[in-house]
Amino acid sequence: MNLSKFRAHPLSLSRQKEINELVLNMIVKDMQLFSIVRDKGFLELLKRLEPSYNPPSRNTFVTTLLEDKYARAKTTLKLILEQAEFITVTTDGWTSSANENYISVTVYFIIKNWEFV
Repeated sequence: MNLSKFRAHPLSLSRQKEINELVLNMIVKDMQLFSIVRDKGFLELLKRLEPSYNPPSRNTFVTTLLEDKYARAKTTLKLILEQAEFITVTTDGWTSSANENYISVTVYFIIKNWEFV
C-alpha cells in the first residue's frame, strides 16, 4: 500500500485563492469578526473540508484580501454607474432600541436598454 495516497497534497494557488475568497465572503455576508480565522472550531472545520488549506492571518484578510475585494467592487460599481442614464438616491434614518443611530443610503438606477443589473 502506498502512503502517498493518504497524505494531504499541496493546494494550487488558484484553489488557495478560491477558499480565501469564500472565507472572506462568509465573514462579510454574516458580519463575522475577522478573528474567526483563528478560532479552533473554524480551523477544525476548514481542516476537515480541505486538509491542505492554511488560512491567512486575520491581518492579511483585513489589509490585503478585504481591500482588494473593496477595490474590485468599487471599480465594478463605477463601470455600472457610468451606464446609468438617471440615478435616484433615497435615505432612511432610525435609532435602535439600544439608542444607536443608523442611516441607510440606497441608489436606484436603470442602465441603457432598461437592463436590470
